[in-house]
Amino acid sequence: MDNAFQIQRIYISQAFQGMGLGKQLFEFALQEARDLGCDWAWLGVWERNFKAQIFYDKYGFEKFAEHDFPVGDGKVDRDWLLKLKL
Repeated sequence: MDNAFQIQRIYISQAFQGMGLGKQLFEFALQEARDLGCDWAWLGVWERNFKAQIFYDKYGFEKFAEHDFPVGDGKVDRDWLLKLKL
């Protein structure tokens, strides 16, 4: 994916969830990507993080790949890679 902006991490403390802060930060990141002239935004989300998947789906992100990563003790988790055309 050429000319892409990666959103690495957005975490909101549980005490502050539900106040719209995650939405504000996320929309700021997307606007930064647009301002930089990027064609795509992409990110990874843990395959079992259903709350985040619903959040990203509302913005129109689509799954385009999967990525396995070690988390210790021989365990491997999987991220879904999502993209959005800006």
